[in-house]
Amino acid sequence: MKTSRFYCQCLFFYFFCGFLGTTFGFIQEITINGSHHNKVVICHVEIWSVYRKDAGAFSIEEIDPSLCTHLVFGYTHLNETTDEIIIFESWTKLLGRKSHENISKLKAKKPDIKVLVSMGGWLDGSIKYSRLAANPKRVQRFVNNTLDFIKENSLDGMHLVWQYPGKRGGLTTDKENYIQLLKELKFAFKEFNYTLTACIGSSKDTIDYGYDIPKLSEILDYMLVYNYDYHGWWSRMTGANSGLTGPDFLNTEYSINYLLKLGANPHKLLLGIPLFGRSYILNDTKSFNENQPKFGQQFVGHGFEGPYTKEEGLLTYHEICLLFKNSSQNWTIFWDDESNTPIAVDEDRMISFDNEQAIILKVQFALNHGLGGFSAYAVDNDDFRGDCGIKYPLLGTIERELSTYRYKIDNDIDNNLSTGEIRSGSINYKSSLLMLLSVLFAAENFSFVIF
Repeated sequence: MKTSRFYCQCLFFYFFCGFLGTTFGFIQEITINGSHHNKVVICHVEIWSVYRKDAGAFSIEEIDPSLCTHLVFGYTHLNETTDEIIIFESWTKLLGRKSHENISKLKAKKPDIKVLVSMGGWLDGSIKYSRLAANPKRVQRFVNNTLDFIKENSLDGMHLVWQYPGKRGGLTTDKENYIQLLKELKFAFKEFNYTLTACIGSSKDTIDYGYDIPKLSEILDYMLVYNYDYHGWWSRMTGANSGLTGPDFLNTEYSINYLLKLGANPHKLLLGIPLFGRSYILNDTKSFNENQPKFGQQFVGHGFEGPYTKEEGLLTYHEICLLFKNSSQNWTIFWDDESNTPIAVDEDRMISFDNEQAIILKVQFALNHGLGGFSAYAVDNDDFRGDCGIKYPLLGTIERELSTYRYKIDNDIDNNLSTGEIRSGSINYKSSLLMLLSVLFAAENFSFVIF
């Protein structure tokens, strides 16, 4: 009898602990970082957006932390002499001279949000990071300086944007040295539970030259795939900035599938979603069907610029929606089935961009492939004030689609309960409760007491 009681006690505690773990795990999953889903949404902030004029000027007060699990502020650069992080006036202007105070205010709005510094970028080049990674003494100095910077600014980690290892004058040893650099950073970060992420270029040759994907999966918390800039003013013909699909390897579907094939951990892969588009000035509008224009047209120059970014060939979604809203212009929006993205045309001007429909398809694609979440670039590119309607229409689409997906899962679980078809691996606090009650009933029949 004593043996039976002992076994029942063990069984009771086993299921009781499972009940607590499953129940609280369920709660944590649907409210990760204050969001009603279990996916990561990293939101980039371009610190130079503070200098844009008029309606394009961005401020820290415009940020809606409820739409993100992480905020990434950048770019900062590398000082090759001291191996310290260089901040610019735009960092101070956006975040204030005491940046830790404004970061604390953001966290007060959403306590679980993680705030990272982004270092590198296209203008910081590749060569300086090649030289850094090749020198172990410099790497250690850089790691120590990075820790100091993160602590001083009340940050939660770093997003490293080396564009790109092995390219743009880089070294043949960049791939191996990059891994060692990240290992040293991660080892130092572990004590403070800091987050380490890095960008992943989306083209096949960039991936092959610069990344040991299985090792990156082991080291990094998240790999942010830059699923945009597949086409632009540097291309020979017009093309989709961020096509989900396409006839070649310059599209999101190919990039993600290739990374998975190379051994990427899907839970650490974040699909990149651009909140900007690419513009073109067509060479000959007679060469395409106005009823259904296609990509693959010749163009001249670097494209046209927007009123706030003032960069040829690039338009924020905010600038794009204001163009469509302007009654003096004659924009027509078409859907391109080949890329699963929209095309906007007004006479000889063309824009490739992502709208709500395109983003919904990308969210569904990521969920179907079991990816860890999304990297949205950048929040200051979205309609952050709602000049064309609701605030943050694109960023909000990610959140709404993920919340809908979470709701569907909950309904599926409830339906499976009613039919008795509980799927393996389903997070279900109701089934755990039923198991616990069953054990309590058994305990009553065995007439034992817990203590």
